[in-house]
Amino acid sequence: PARMQMADSGDSGPRPRAERLLPSQSTAHAAAPKQQRLPPAFGPVFLLLAASQSLPLTANVTLIYRQMHVSTAQASAYFLAEFMPSFAAPVFGWLTDRGGPRVRWWTVVVALVAKAVAVAGFAAGAVRGLGSLYALGVLMALAHAVALATVDGAMCARGSDGASGDTSAARSRQAAKLAWQTAGDVLAAVASLALAAAEAPPRLVYACTTALVGVAALFACRLPSSPPPQPPPSSAPPPPPHT
Repeated sequence: PARMQMADSGDSGPRPRAERLLPSQSTAHAAAPKQQRLPPAFGPVFLLLAASQSLPLTANVTLIYRQMHVSTAQASAYFLAEFMPSFAAPVFGWLTDRGGPRVRWWTVVVALVAKAVAVAGFAAGAVRGLGSLYALGVLMALAHAVALATVDGAMCARGSDGASGDTSAARSRQAAKLAWQTAGDVLAAVASLALAAAEAPPRLVYACTTALVGVAALFACRLPSSPPPQPPPSSAPPPPPHT
């Protein structure tokens, strides 16, 4: 029994056998991939997407009810059509996941450019009837849903620890994402109140929203377009056979 409990001759003293069979904590920590924080450029994109979605809400109501004099039934039908693309967000994410990082990168950039064009149409006064309202409004909502679902998929692809049962890295990234989105909503609410107090016309609000989407597209160009680096193989020696 004493011989089974003794460590190698280089050890300073005896150690229990169970302790010798487990890899050291420092080795396990060094082998784990450092994917805890949200990668750069993701945070500003999430913030600007949330802000660009929240900022024109008051302007939409003013445009539809006070300037276009749309009936309640017609406005409800439009808002439903504008909300429908969000239900298809998982489908958009699944499709872009099939293409890999490069397809995600192009999808996000093109979707944000399309959203900027749609919001710019509102800012230019191109919405003069229900037809143009549906065309630009639904395009704006569709582009936003595609961009958000694709960016979310790209974030999840930057390292996944779920296979080993450790979800701390994924939860940390999701928490950071929610923090950035909340900050965007708060900033948009403050800006919306300031514009309302200044009695800014809806076209000015849409112009500010177009600028937000344009900046989001610039940040999206810095998103990773290649697969994440793989963690190096563990250098810990294999445990000795159990006898």
